[in-house]
Amino acid sequence: MMTSIGFLFMVTTFNEWKLMDAESKSLIYRGFWLCWFTIMLDSLLISMVTFATARIAVLGYKFENFEIYSNGRNESTFHCLRNIVTEHQNLIRYVEDVQKSLKWYLLGEFLIKSYHITVSLLNVIHATNKEEIIFYQSMVIGLLLHVSMFYYNANELSSESTNLSVRIFKSNWYDQSSGVVRSLSIVMARVQRPLVLYMGNIRVIDNDLIVNMIKAAYTFLLYQEI
Repeated sequence: MMTSIGFLFMVTTFNEWKLMDAESKSLIYRGFWLCWFTIMLDSLLISMVTFATARIAVLGYKFENFEIYSNGRNESTFHCLRNIVTEHQNLIRYVEDVQKSLKWYLLGEFLIKSYHITVSLLNVIHATNKEEIIFYQSMVIGLLLHVSMFYYNANELSSESTNLSVRIFKSNWYDQSSGVVRSLSIVMARVQRPLVLYMGNIRVIDNDLIVNMIKAAYTFLLYQEI
């Protein structure tokens, strides 16, 4: 997203489109379509995460109101709870599959985005005219928005998964049979471990990662100025 915005900004702000030769225009066209492909890929990844977050929110509602939910489906409370637990287990496997498939890609993207943010900040400092400053500032803002969208949704996944224990506690578990209470206790013990996404096998993806990325870029800039 930020790169496609950068291309459009370069073409419209610098007003050089009419002066470019065919090869330069072809390069910009290819770059634009590459950036559009990147936007579509990022949208797919974010959708995979938000799908899991939404399903957890639905499960939270079912756990909190499982007695009402069972009456509406004409099922016994224990049978309805068993189906909800099965759905929760399937969702855990889904997140684990996403994690296994994307962990090294997410690590590579983090390294690349960190490098791009650092270089763009360095270009802002060494820019020689107002147009370049605005251009590279827009690149930095676009990059931060780019990484923030995915990291925020990954953080919401973790937060929503741990919130399941609160939703279970709000249910009328105290009026249920010993078997139902025992099953709910097992579920509450499981949800204490949040559903998270990792960069490789290094670190959990959350909102703090954005702050750490900015700190690392700022430290690099200070090192360059020494």
